[in-house]
Amino acid sequence: WSRRRSATCRSTSASAVPCNSRTGTSIFNGAPTIYFLMLLAVIGTFKAFNHIYVMRLGAALGTTDTASVVIFQTFNRDTRYGYASALAILLLIIIVILTVINNRIASERVFYG
Repeated sequence: WSRRRSATCRSTSASAVPCNSRTGTSIFNGAPTIYFLMLLAVIGTFKAFNHIYVMRLGAALGTTDTASVVIFQTFNRDTRYGYASALAILLLIIIVILTVINNRIASERVFYG
């Protein structure tokens, strides 16, 4: 794998995309798929609820709780509906911010061509 752009690279991107010297194709041909999977993984980490809620122990004293478990407990056990709604909106804002950051970083590397 060559780190510099060769003349035989079939990528039409204006940026300096690394090129595979053996096949003449861009290294980032799978970038749209990798980008999509990375985005789903980031969102999936915040949605981890079922396994954590079932597997957590009382002896952990809340150290294994994630944001979704705290929101559920606030809503269900404590019946603080407004506070739970505010936590859910805060979680939504955090996910949107991370998605925007991911889009800005990946937009330089993802090539649809």
